[in-house]
Amino acid sequence: MKPFAAMEIRNVRNRIALMIPTLIAACLGSLIVPCFAGPVILQDEQDFAGRQVTVMVIRAKKNAPTTDPKLAPFESRLTQLLPEFGFSLENGKSRELAEGEALDLMLKMEKKLSVRMVDAEDADGKVQMKVRCETGSQVLIDSMIRTPPNQLFFLDHRIDDTEHLLIAVGAR
Repeated sequence: MKPFAAMEIRNVRNRIALMIPTLIAACLGSLIVPCFAGPVILQDEQDFAGRQVTVMVIRAKKNAPTTDPKLAPFESRLTQLLPEFGFSLENGKSRELAEGEALDLMLKMEKKLSVRMVDAEDADGKVQMKVRCETGSQVLIDSMIRTPPNQLFFLDHRIDDTEHLLIAVGAR
């Protein structure tokens, strides 16, 4: 073999070696890109995929001197529900829920609160949610809520004469 021919073969090999990563990327790119391209979702479908659900657990104590500053926007409504009580925010959470999904909170004294989205928008435009609060095997609250969007719904669980547990649930 002549030296010129060997040199030409080496150059061809080098060119092919440099082209291989580019060819692989091009082939894989044509396979991968369609996998990541999701379906087109219309704005109307996207709006009703779920609702932003907010849950607040409020402890009410009779003759308590103050209301938690975090609850200031709701103070007038809370005092209408339970006059002569002070209010403190025990726990709260907000998350988007699709139908069938639940938002769970652990409360004091080993209580578990669960809010499940039943219907994000029924025929009347209302939101339906199931609220369940339990401790061990004892069910404290088991209620179905049907409320307009952007409106808080309060559930009252009386612990004793001087203390209540209020659960505020809303969806937007």
